[in-house]
Amino acid sequence: MEDEKLNISIEDRSKNIQTSGSKLVVKLNIPADYCNKDEESIEQSQPDGDLQVSKESLLEQIKIVQEELEHRKQHTERIAELSRAVEEWKADFAKALEKIQDTFAFVK
Repeated sequence: MEDEKLNISIEDRSKNIQTSGSKLVVKLNIPADYCNKDEESIEQSQPDGDLQVSKESLLEQIKIVQEELEHRKQHTERIAELSRAVEEWKADFAKALEKIQDTFAFVK
């Protein structure tokens, strides 16, 4: 079915999607001539599945997240060290370039 026939835009469809507790609720507004039922509004819900998580599983996930955060912190520190090293190298290179220019200035 085309959107023109149903006279429903994509934006209108997104407004009908809601979350209710642990269920995703989607409301479909289908004209009666396209539907076998007399109702214009059909509501369907789908459970998210098993939401129970064990304490051990949560602790494992927390540990993984903490390790990832530590890794990112170390990565950020390493990037900062490399940035400082690059800036130091640039300064030393500029000084060396000035010395070379001064040397050639005396040669002329």
